[in-house]
Amino acid sequence: MQDPTPLNTIIDAYSKMAKKARQKRAPGDPWPVIIVDEANALQEWEDAKSLKALLKFFVYLTKEEQLAHVVLATSDTFLVEWLQSGVMLCDCHFRQHGSSHAVPPRNAQVR
Repeated sequence: MQDPTPLNTIIDAYSKMAKKARQKRAPGDPWPVIIVDEANALQEWEDAKSLKALLKFFVYLTKEEQLAHVVLATSDTFLVEWLQSGVMLCDCHFRQHGSSHAVPPRNAQVR
């Protein structure tokens, strides 16, 4: 069996691809979308450091550089809670399928 590709190699490749897409995107064109299906498998990731690096990369793509949308798709209703329970270290908003309301970050003040 072949060794898996190192995570930093994958992150670099997606980052370069998103930056090239931004250069070619005209105003009003849709952003690229990265869909991670069965995202509940992230809960089984054993290397916490690399998992946080991946999640921080998603934040980099979406909030910091505005290069792409990232969709974590799952049927597991506990994924949002798991992400907000300390795994995700950002002020992020999540949308649950079938809902038009954003789920505020766990530490956000609801007004």
